[in-house]
Amino acid sequence: MDIIGTLLSLLGMGRDHANRVNDRRAEVARLNAESAAEFGRSLDILRAGRLGLLRRCAIEHPENPELAGEWRKMLDLQEDDILKVIKMTDDLSQKITASGWGSNWELALQKAYEMRGTASRSAPFIEGILRQCEAVLDGAGRLTRL
Repeated sequence: MDIIGTLLSLLGMGRDHANRVNDRRAEVARLNAESAAEFGRSLDILRAGRLGLLRRCAIEHPENPELAGEWRKMLDLQEDDILKVIKMTDDLSQKITASGWGSNWELALQKAYEMRGTASRSAPFIEGILRQCEAVLDGAGRLTRL
């Protein structure tokens, strides 16, 4: 009887471990999806504000085409960075799907929380950049180093 009890106990512990791993894996996948969506939102904000900003700059300051060129470079750089992070979330999603039981899900969960925190700050950051550029065009301020 002791052997049967021990085996049943071990099976129960294995099932508990499998449930914890599945919970961690699902949480990492959820956080990754939320991060991707937030970075996608940031990209949409950037693309929506960029065209109007550059057009307004060209119309209001035709004597200074370098301003629009510099802003275009800066906004291109921001877009490239966001696209790289979105690609990272896509790659991570595939790795989560392909990962086995031996993965360190605790570390992955910690990193996913960090990425989610960064993602939540990306849209306000992009909005701030666009607001600063608008303020320069309005004459209310000058573009500060970000």
